[in-house]
Amino acid sequence: MTGPTTTISRRTNVNIWSDTGSNDQKWSITSLGTNQQVKSLNNLSYMLNANTSTWNCDVYTSNADTYINFILVSTGVYRLQLASDTTKYLTAEGTTSGSNVKWAALNSTTAQQWKITTVSTNDSGSSVATDADQLRKEFQKVGDYDGAYGLQCVDIVRWYVDTYTTLNSTSGHGKDLVANLANKYGLTISSTPKAPGIFSVAGRYHTWGCSGSTYGHTGVVVSVNTTKKTATVIHTGSSLADENPNSWKSDYSYPASGVTFVYLGDYMK
Repeated sequence: MTGPTTTISRRTNVNIWSDTGSNDQKWSITSLGTNQQVKSLNNLSYMLNANTSTWNCDVYTSNADTYINFILVSTGVYRLQLASDTTKYLTAEGTTSGSNVKWAALNSTTAQQWKITTVSTNDSGSSVATDADQLRKEFQKVGDYDGAYGLQCVDIVRWYVDTYTTLNSTSGHGKDLVANLANKYGLTISSTPKAPGIFSVAGRYHTWGCSGSTYGHTGVVVSVNTTKKTATVIHTGSSLADENPNSWKSDYSYPASGVTFVYLGDYMK
């Protein structure tokens, strides 16, 4: 699928083309889940969009019609469902270079089936920001990020926010970090995780890695399985001081009482 060339503007058309290896055909996707944006590597400010007056597919800056649900068909192959109108799916109108791409009602043809291939790019680094194993390796070098009270759960979240997003982390206990960051930047707090993002567990809850402490718990959401309703997270705690690795990688189910989330995907470096 080919998007805008070097010169990008709103309403630039999207079509299919034979593989050229150029950034016209490379797209930044944070997670193959729900409510995702598919951003052009030529300019990450522009992304797949539905022109709802014609149902053509073009690129546009972020708005309600640029969010997409990825629906797995087979290994590496997905239908792209428009989140703002779930009756519409990304559809190729032909099979040759230059064929138009639009949004249309669901059908059983391969015109609505898209193969997602991971490539090496020079994008913003969002792929690293959702690679749990790589993040744990990087955090191993950091440990007590804020220099207060030794290794604590807040260290990995504050480090992640400062390192991988354009936001500045906030202080507080584990139970506070989602609310504090949301209040500082006007972000939406949700009971449903999205990646990349962070979570907080309220005090005294025994869930999502929290031991029931009055200070709660916090960590980083790196991926979400919307079918199984599970999220993969990385988190840490004082018991991992001087350990290698000094963080955990865990899968937890949602929704969960006492657990809140904030999405950071719109603020990645």
